[in-house]
Amino acid sequence: MTQAILPDCTPYCKSFRCGRDPPAIEISVKEGRKVVWCTWVNDDCDGPWCKFGACAERKMTSSGKCSRVKKEAAKAKPGHFETPVDPERVLDEKSYKLFKKTRGTGNT
Repeated sequence: MTQAILPDCTPYCKSFRCGRDPPAIEISVKEGRKVVWCTWVNDDCDGPWCKFGACAERKMTSSGKCSRVKKEAAKAKPGHFETPVDPERVLDEKSYKLFKKTRGTGNT
């Protein structure tokens, strides 16, 4: 079984919390994008690499990755794009002939 590639935890996540008391996170919008600012060090928030960064759902790994998506991916049902589609069943006769002609898969 292959190991799932987990994304980095980020301070933009709704479950990310600052463990400082009072919290040192200040969220603002600058130049049309959301910025998470740490008032304690007066710099951008380091997220999971800060010693005060924590996940409210306790899904952050010790390497700063989010393990929540692993469970969500396991629960996800396959989408319509993952199952092969038979063009003969989906297309009407005229469209199927055009499909075969453009793909070069037969003479019609």
